[in-house]
Parts: sequence; structure tokens; C-alpha cells
Amino acid sequence: MQTRNLLLPIKQEYYDQILAGTKKIETREVTYENMLTYCDADCDYIYTYDDGNIIPREYDTVTFMAKDREQMVVKVDKIKVFMLLDEETNKYEMKQDEYGLDYYPTVAEIHLAGIISK
Repeated sequence: MQTRNLLLPIKQEYYDQILAGTKKIETREVTYENMLTYCDADCDYIYTYDDGNIIPREYDTVTFMAKDREQMVVKVDKIKVFMLLDEETNKYEMKQDEYGLDYYPTVAEIHLAGIISK
């Protein structure tokens, strides 16, 4: 079976935290441009109201990389994709992206299970 790998750029600060074992969850904003990277099949939930649970795309590993450092391959435990609740109202708050499309702010949490190689 082929390994499903997610390739992501990462800042040095977060790379070092993952390497040290102090960062166990990498969080990424889900946007119109990258939603198919994080969401399984049609991810239009971000643009239409839902219960906040979005089916994530499954990955076995994530490779963190940057221009001037070694790549690091990390095992993925799970990925959660969900819409964010407004802290004041505790409801989903509609926003508009740069294209004028309405959407609900959404994030992907990549839960890391351990470094495979660096």
C-alpha cells in the first residue's frame, strides 16, 4: 500500500518544537485554495452551513520542509478539520474571502505521532 504523504512548508520555530517533541499538533488555516489538501472530496462545507464537522483527507505522514534546512518526515496520528466558533457568540460566523465568497473560518489540526526521519 502506498504511503499518503502531506508536504508542508514550516517555519524554523515550529520545526524545532516538533523536533524537540514539544509540538504535537500542527494547525493550518483551510482556505478555498487549499481545502482539497485537507478535506476529503467536496469540501464546500466551508462555504455552506454544516454542523462544523468536516471529513478530513487521510494521510500517513507529513513532510515538513523549508528552503534552507533538512526535511522532516513525521507520522500522522489523525487530522481534524472543523469550523471555528466565534468566541463571543459561540456560533459559526460567516466571513468573506478576497474573492467576495462567503465562508466559515475553518482549520485543520494535524496530530503528530512521532518523527520518522530528518
